[in-house]
Amino acid sequence: RLVNSAAVGARTQITSFTHAITILGRRQLQRWLQLLVYANHLAEGQGPNPLMQLAAARGRQMELLCIALDPKPEILDLCDSAYMTGLFSLLEVLINLPMQDIVKELPLQDEVLEALATPGQGGQLSRLLAALCAGEAGRYQEASERFAELGISPEKLTKAQATAFLWASHIDRIVFGGIMPVQGPLAFSDALGKTFGVSYFLERRELGLINIGGPGVVVVDGIPFEIGNA
Repeated sequence: RLVNSAAVGARTQITSFTHAITILGRRQLQRWLQLLVYANHLAEGQGPNPLMQLAAARGRQMELLCIALDPKPEILDLCDSAYMTGLFSLLEVLINLPMQDIVKELPLQDEVLEALATPGQGGQLSRLLAALCAGEAGRYQEASERFAELGISPEKLTKAQATAFLWASHIDRIVFGGIMPVQGPLAFSDALGKTFGVSYFLERRELGLINIGGPGVVVVDGIPFEIGNA
């Protein structure tokens, strides 16, 4: 479901892991698999885990802001490293273990491990993570000072935040699909919603329909709506 979502940007239905690698590339697929760590339905099959969107937004902000760092850090695959720093920075909340213990088991670059273990006390990724955490915690003066020290202007920060929050909001909301009723009506059952980690499919999303076939009827809350070809 993740790799078929609109946030990935794929224009064709992905049917296998090999197909996903071909369409998305290993880098993009790796990011979605990393996000699965926070997918609550893997463990409980119930509602979505709010940590998933927070971790995604934090990782995306780290990725967007790292290229604005002054001076630019000499880190291999800087944007990927920044993204993983933000994404994994909430693991201690997720699994309720000290981050110092968690990083011992993560095969990541030293700069990423340093940032996760000691945010604000190490290199630029560490300081950038501390700045984001300060802003999220409402310590705005501290955050402003930290971003200024990193050479990140309020304009760049605002743009990165808006982009990251929009991207994160798409993760569990936007789904593209097609249906073709042939012998009878098709219903969005509660079982469909549960596959998306919600009690019913439209619990946290809206529905738009484009009819490319013959005339039909859509029933919403018992009210029929006739739709023609559009």
